[in-house]
Amino acid sequence: MKYILIVISAIVICYGAGYALSRFFLRKSGSDRRRSATVLCTVLTGTLLICAVSLIYLSIYQHAGDEAEAAMSGSDTVSVSRVDGGYLFDGPSDSRAIIFYQGAKVECRAYAPLMLRLAESGFDCFLADMPFNFAVFGSDIADKFVGSYQYDTWIMAGHSMGGIMAASYAGAHTDRIAGIVLLAAYPSETVDNCQKLCSVYGSRDGVLNREQYEADRAYWPVGSAEFIIQGGNHAQFGDYGFQSGDNPADITAYEQQSQTVDAVTGFFE
Repeated sequence: MKYILIVISAIVICYGAGYALSRFFLRKSGSDRRRSATVLCTVLTGTLLICAVSLIYLSIYQHAGDEAEAAMSGSDTVSVSRVDGGYLFDGPSDSRAIIFYQGAKVECRAYAPLMLRLAESGFDCFLADMPFNFAVFGSDIADKFVGSYQYDTWIMAGHSMGGIMAASYAGAHTDRIAGIVLLAAYPSETVDNCQKLCSVYGSRDGVLNREQYEADRAYWPVGSAEFIIQGGNHAQFGDYGFQSGDNPADITAYEQQSQTVDAVTGFFE
């Protein structure tokens, strides 16, 4: 809802500015000519302003930190490689894989530390690299992974907005996806009972819409599990610094991610 309101407000402002500019530059034209020209100029100017504002907005995002960049090198048991649609964290598993969607306006590589630990624990991980760092622009990118690799079990996962889109993909592919992991997120539609759902969030999360989270609990399938990380916040599922609106965490990012891995591996055992 927040992003919808932002978009609507931006459109109104841009076309309003376009109208004002058109009126100013065409003020000396005849009334009939001015009326039609004003409409045309308003549309053209407003559209150009919307494009410019959109490009500026999308170019500003939170970058991966040093720990994340180090995790992109892999470990003794996990190799990391660039693949079509993102990155593969290839660990000891050859039967289970997690497809992860990043949070809005967060560089996907920021989640490398979590992906590395999940891969070491027994899940190969595909870290999706979304266009403009928004999962809404690549909600079906999981097709690239599912269509190219063979695993017995596929699990969709995501953080914040990425979790919402991951759940949506899972709901449309119940024949492929066996489970869902939501990090500070919630499904926007009913999840089939044939799929398992694991929800994880931090007690200090200041970004997660708790009211919407509770309302959408009705969409959870039977047998779902919820894990609340005491002292954890919204941003520490990744490594991209502090997020506006969030609360400071009482535990380290390493602790929060380790507890997340324990929750996921324990739930899907």
